[in-house]
Amino acid sequence: MVANSRQVTRDSASADSVRGAVEAIDNVQPELSYVDVRRGILTGLVLRTKRFEIVDGATGATYKGYMTDDAANDANGLSVGDQSFVTARIRVETPFTNDQDDTTGIKQVLESIAAFVPAEGGTEGDLGREQSTP
Repeated sequence: MVANSRQVTRDSASADSVRGAVEAIDNVQPELSYVDVRRGILTGLVLRTKRFEIVDGATGATYKGYMTDDAANDANGLSVGDQSFVTARIRVETPFTNDQDDTTGIKQVLESIAAFVPAEGGTEGDLGREQSTP
C-alpha cells in the first residue's frame, strides 16, 4: 500500500539489496547533544548496574539511562530523594530518524554529577554551581 493513498503496489528486492540498506542505516552515527542540569533532583541511582534518574528542577524534564564509569564514581555517596539536589551533564544520543518527534532509541548517558552547592550568599532555592573537586 502506498502511503496516503488507496493504491496497492507490489515490489521486491534482493536479500543483498535489503542487507546493504540495513547496514547503511546501522552505520549512521547518532546525533549527539548535551544537557547541563544546573539543579536537579536525584530520584534514582543504582551503582551496581550504573543506572540513574534525574528530574531537572527548572524544566521538570526527567532524564534516565546509563552512566559512565566516571559518573558512577562521582555518584558514589550521593543520596537519593526529594531533597537530593545535584548538578549533572547528560549526553543525549539520538539515532538516525526522519521524524523529529520520534523518541524511539534515544539514549541518555550521565557523564558527570556532583552535589548541588548554592551560589555564594544564596539558598538551596537559588541556581548554584557544581561542587569542585581537587
